[in-house]
Amino acid sequence: MKKLRNGRALYQMNSEDAATWLQCLDVQKSFMAKLRGTSNIHNKLYYVIAEFVLTTFDAGSSYMHAKLEEINLLNEGLMVFSKYIKPPHLQMNGQKVAHVTIGFYNHETANYVIQGGLFIEEKHVTTRKMLSEPR
Repeated sequence: MKKLRNGRALYQMNSEDAATWLQCLDVQKSFMAKLRGTSNIHNKLYYVIAEFVLTTFDAGSSYMHAKLEEINLLNEGLMVFSKYIKPPHLQMNGQKVAHVTIGFYNHETANYVIQGGLFIEEKHVTTRKMLSEPR
């Protein structure tokens, strides 16, 4: 454990198995119960961009994440984040497609999706690694 300047703590595991173990929701709940207080666990996410997704897609919905995992034959619970790059209320009237940012718990799934794309709203969309923008 390393205490950061902002008061947060960074736990670095000594093996990939230990990191995978700590990502289990039951383990995280037990871990948090021992820490008490206002602590939170933030898992590292691996982001990809899905291009030209139909705007009928309900980004951010955990139901939709589970549905996409099932349709695309991904392991359950690894897709944990999705959001339109341009918020729906700022999109043009009649806009049919937009880009979506998707976050995964592990890099293997993100790489798999980057190589093969995803089926979203019955349409195959290409995906690419999300590059961080310069500050």
